[in-house]
Amino acid sequence: MAYGTGFGAVQEVMDRARSSQSVAKVAHPADPRVLWNLGWKNGETKLVRFLSDAVLAIPMHAYTPTKDGGHKDFACTLELQGDLQRPCWICENMTKKVKTRNGDLIEVPLKPTPKVLGVVVVREEDEKGNVVDVTRELDILVDPNEPDGATETSDVPLIALVNQGQNFWRQVNGYYSSFRTTLDRDYSISRKGDRLDTEYIVIPQDVDDDYISFRKAERDQVAPIAGPALWDQYGIVRHGDEDPILEIVIKWIEAKGTKEWFERWLPITSGGVTAVADEAPARAGTSKFSGLKDRIARDYPKE
Repeated sequence: MAYGTGFGAVQEVMDRARSSQSVAKVAHPADPRVLWNLGWKNGETKLVRFLSDAVLAIPMHAYTPTKDGGHKDFACTLELQGDLQRPCWICENMTKKVKTRNGDLIEVPLKPTPKVLGVVVVREEDEKGNVVDVTRELDILVDPNEPDGATETSDVPLIALVNQGQNFWRQVNGYYSSFRTTLDRDYSISRKGDRLDTEYIVIPQDVDDDYISFRKAERDQVAPIAGPALWDQYGIVRHGDEDPILEIVIKWIEAKGTKEWFERWLPITSGGVTAVADEAPARAGTSKFSGLKDRIARDYPKE
């Protein structure tokens, strides 16, 4: 299948990824410190391969205004575990303006919104019509056992975090329910619209020939077989029986909830901040979850 000009978006991803330089010394492109944050603009289409069916659902302060005039993602620290769990400065000090059903603007606390996070490899069609991994340049440790050792610049697969709401995952959930896994094929995902009027169109591609044997296995064994095969293919190290992709996502979330991250990007010493935005009518707060690992949405979350 030819993807045509719709994958001009992928070229932009490639250009940005190749021009970026990582500060951290890493042994693998799936390291949470350099994990690419993949998004879609209106009209963009991207091809991806999911690396785990164990996505994770958690309330996040996504695209939150920062003291430098930009936007960053933050974990709601009330939702974290252990030493990272504490009152959330954003919930207590930041506000936004929303429209009531009567059309009035009111100021309300900036509460977290439910997000679902997964990890993918970004793909593209090459000049010969073959589907291959998009690559990025990263400084990779020559010896993974020496975290402060020498590095060399390498072209590595573009492994990315997908941090989206339920309108993105709804269709993915449907295909997961039908195929019992998302790991045995690529998915073409397009975005239509902006802000609250956004729709995602998810189109599954043909089953990857390398995974036909997995499809012939018992249905409840497809995902457990395909997962380790993909992890081995991309050099993602497993520790015991833990899902390594889930561990990567948890580390990424926890890094967004550290005191250092909050103090670096938020005006914590200067009081509250108002983030003005046109929003839908005010609704009830977000739902609560238990521990991070208990928030795994193996059957992709539905509305």
